[in-house]
Amino acid sequence: MLNFGNTSRYKKYSSETYIHKKIPFKNLVSSKQYETFIKETLPNLSYKVSIIPAGLEGRPDLISFATYGSVNYWWLVCLANNVIDPFEDLYAGRQINLPSI
Repeated sequence: MLNFGNTSRYKKYSSETYIHKKIPFKNLVSSKQYETFIKETLPNLSYKVSIIPAGLEGRPDLISFATYGSVNYWWLVCLANNVIDPFEDLYAGRQINLPSI
């Protein structure tokens, strides 16, 4: 099982703040360290394919909880599926990849 640790990725990697739909968010992808981590880690994971059920649309935290038993991997659900805006991109019926960690 892959251990991502308890340290916040925002503390571990540098990030830039951007605005999306008038809401600020931190972009870790601009960090070379984070980019290297992702390029080296994500392709080596195995994935389960799943369909987002009604009631979990727009909720990567609940998808994370249902899959991993923790809401803390919401970002991995988004990253593995190229999700920028979960309210638009995670809709009921969409097929997604869930990394096996």
